[in-house]
This record gives sequence, C-alpha cells and structure tokens, in this order.
Amino acid sequence: MQSEMMRAPEAAAYIGRTVGSLYVLSSKNLIPHCKPRGKILLFRRSELDRWIEAGRVPTVDELAGQAASRSRRRA
Repeated sequence: MQSEMMRAPEAAAYIGRTVGSLYVLSSKNLIPHCKPRGKILLFRRSELDRWIEAGRVPTVDELAGQAASRSRRRA
C-alpha cells in the first residue's frame, strides 16, 4: 500500500518534475505541501492529484459542448 504522504524526491517523480522545481513551487506556495517542524517537505498524494487536475485543459469537443450549452441558456 502506498503512503498518502511523500517526501520531495518521490513527489517530484510522481508529478514528473525535478526536485529543484518542486522546491521552487513550494517556496512560492504554488503547490500544496506540509512542512512539519519547518524542515522536511511532505506532499499529500491526493492534494498533488487535485493540483494536477486543476491544470487540466478541456478538449475541443468539451469546449464546443460548453459553448452550445451557454447559447441554449441565453436563447
């Protein structure tokens, strides 16, 4: 069973980034993280999943469906 909490190297591999870029993201508070006792960076797997999903780009078909839905509501 995989642990919910990951240290920086595991989290970086999980999201496909370098450890350095993960430190930059966390220092700028651009990625959710925990810093118990002010030293070790820990990342919760479920929060990383939500962070990744937040950057999802809709497909052309999804955008077309949304546009059609908006135009029907206005009519």
